[in-house]
Amino acid sequence: MMNGLKNKIIRRLFLFIVFTPLLCSFAKAQTCVVFGTVNDENNQPLEFVNVVLDDGISGTTTDATGYYTIPLKGKKHVTITASYMGYKDEVKTVSLENIDRKRVDFVLLPSSTDLSTVVIEDNLVRSTSFSRIDPKAAQLLPSVSNDIGALIKTLPGVASSNELSSQYSVRGGNFDENIVYVNGIEVFRPFLTRSGQQEGLSFVNSDLVSSISFSAGGFEARYGDKMSSVLDITYKKPTEFHASASLSLLSASANVEGKAGNFTYLAGFRQKTNTYLLGGMDTKGTYKPSFSDFQSLLSYSFNKKWELSLLANYSRNLYRFVPETRETKYGGLMEAYSLTVYMDGFEDDIFNSGLGALSLNYKPNDKTNISITASAYQSIEQENYDILGQYYISLLENNIGSDNVGNVAERMGEGAYLSHARNKYTSNIYIADLKGSSQVENHNIQWGLQYRFDDIFDVLNRWEYNDSAGFSVPTTPDSIGYTVPELQPDFTFELYSQAKATNYLQSNKMSAYLQDSWLIEGDNADFYIIYGLRSSYYDVNNELTFSPRLTFSVNPKWKYDMLFKFSTGYYNQTPSYREMRDENGILHTDIKSQISIHFVAALDWNLYIWNRPFKFIAETYYKYLDNLIPYTIDNVMIQYYPQQTTQGYAAGIDMKLTGELVRGVDSWISLSIMKTEERYKGGEYFPRPTDQLVNFSIFLQDYIPNYPQFKMQLNLTIGSGLPVTTMTSPVKRYPMYRRVDIGFSWQVVSDVVKSKWNFLNNFQDVALTFEILNLLDIQNTISYTWVTDVSGIKHGVPNYLTRIMPNFKLSVKY
Repeated sequence: MMNGLKNKIIRRLFLFIVFTPLLCSFAKAQTCVVFGTVNDENNQPLEFVNVVLDDGISGTTTDATGYYTIPLKGKKHVTITASYMGYKDEVKTVSLENIDRKRVDFVLLPSSTDLSTVVIEDNLVRSTSFSRIDPKAAQLLPSVSNDIGALIKTLPGVASSNELSSQYSVRGGNFDENIVYVNGIEVFRPFLTRSGQQEGLSFVNSDLVSSISFSAGGFEARYGDKMSSVLDITYKKPTEFHASASLSLLSASANVEGKAGNFTYLAGFRQKTNTYLLGGMDTKGTYKPSFSDFQSLLSYSFNKKWELSLLANYSRNLYRFVPETRETKYGGLMEAYSLTVYMDGFEDDIFNSGLGALSLNYKPNDKTNISITASAYQSIEQENYDILGQYYISLLENNIGSDNVGNVAERMGEGAYLSHARNKYTSNIYIADLKGSSQVENHNIQWGLQYRFDDIFDVLNRWEYNDSAGFSVPTTPDSIGYTVPELQPDFTFELYSQAKATNYLQSNKMSAYLQDSWLIEGDNADFYIIYGLRSSYYDVNNELTFSPRLTFSVNPKWKYDMLFKFSTGYYNQTPSYREMRDENGILHTDIKSQISIHFVAALDWNLYIWNRPFKFIAETYYKYLDNLIPYTIDNVMIQYYPQQTTQGYAAGIDMKLTGELVRGVDSWISLSIMKTEERYKGGEYFPRPTDQLVNFSIFLQDYIPNYPQFKMQLNLTIGSGLPVTTMTSPVKRYPMYRRVDIGFSWQVVSDVVKSKWNFLNNFQDVALTFEILNLLDIQNTISYTWVTDVSGIKHGVPNYLTRIMPNFKLSVKY
């Protein structure tokens, strides 16, 4: 027995001695570690550099010393890519045969072409009142719309309390005080829209954009006659063929661009529907919104001096709604109420618009440019609805110990309403522009002439009847407007509200501007002075206006890269048709331009935090406002009261920090503090409808360490409550607006990431995104519905915005 055991031990020892080297050799052949360092051109280590293999799955990031390590199995040859923001990618292919460790070092060089362009553009933009925004952020930003408007809302000085609308207010102004240009051509917003769910697509197609510049005040003489802000969009100029498409639960889009000889083309189609979102709102029914548009930019260069381009857009927005029921619970723990409404009827709205702009550009030399543009814009809008509703106001059981907590405890009142509208609006706007610029030593002189003709036809026919306590008492005859003199000689049927009018307005406006941008280079500092004058004449009110504007900035040659700016200007906003029409549809054509005088002081500081680049911008401002037209806001509908004028002011401070909160990806934090008030002449000040004391927003990007293709984007907005502008409202302000949207994206294919599914590698870029909209499911209030109970107490029933919703998105580029 001992001999048998001895033989077993000898055999196992023999097998161990013979096979262990073989197993080790096999293991060595199957396992290898790639390691190394990543430095910059000055041999300084780079932290958080993405080091990724060609399979698009394996990868890591460098540590604080620039070191990385990647374990591999079953690889004989690999391609390794090191990438870092602001540097050129470096790619190396190495052999791993018969080795267990392989050192691969990288030296990344700055992206000289990109960086120089950024530096030049940054210096030019920094000296103005504008800030530059990366248009790619609009596609990354998780939001309901995923457009440029959602991106603008995250900037300091910009406020919005409605995620369904692309409209925004800037430093106490309203939606009509912002001007938007696309390739130097002014674009317009719809006239009849009352709510965000009707609005549809904004004009700007974010997939076609190459650059975005935004000014919240103190802008130059060449930028129009609005009082609040300028958004200047430039579309791409393609150099090669590309195509892209995206699909989500809310929208779809397709775009193509390319160049054929001297001809370039850029085209995009978008389709959007809010059915999925609106299905989660308190008002239930059949929602059938359909918003679509097509845009194209075509250009042909005859030679180096002459170029012809055509910008075209057609937009068709349809909103159809058949309401059924609504149940809204409101109030607090001590007094909780519910409004239940049973509805019948329909709403059928159409908002169609088209734009065509033909531009001829002449560039005789590198220092001179002249362009002439002719554009035509048409908007055809119809708003039709007949909605009958019967409602009940109920007091809810609030005893937590009761089995019926949250159920109806007492009926407080009931009533009915009937809303009717047949509104039509048609506008045709024709504009001819002549612009030029010349570089003369350190001066850049710009000038322009414009003629604009507006042709507007408007039919207003709307009324609302309420039958509840405090409205229609006693019972009225059946027909509207019917009287029974012999029985009730003083009685007539009274509507809660009514407006009926037909207006036709033609107007002519001529404007001109001249401005100079002057650079003064010194030994201790560089100075930039932008000064100019704008003038316009409007024949409706026979008004001639002059608008001088000045921006002065100094960039000291200190250790720290700081630039100080001061801007001022006199801004005349020519009255638009919307501002002339009062609540009864009557036009007041004698009103004069609203006036805003801006004083803006700013600091622009490029700095490094944690060895990462950041930009801090702070602006403090004061705006003196005069000849203001009072207005109220309900959702997105602005109602002006041109019979009177007010004086006012807006003052505040805006701050923004932009940079790599997470290395390699940009994020930003914005904070605005503001106060704006107005008063009738000789009266007391009261808050303007856009008086929002605090507005705070964060756009944050992050990624999974070692797996940079998996990223997260977060969009957070907090804004203090806006004033409730309904004349009879007992509520002073809306609740605070709070919203968090979050997105998780997987970069399936990119320049440095390849998919294991080979057919996907035929695309330049493939990304999957999962979003949670309104992550915290906060019910934000956009307006109130006012009802009265049997005691004559008015109840402000909140109209809530969208609830928590998931969204999926697939985007591809070729």
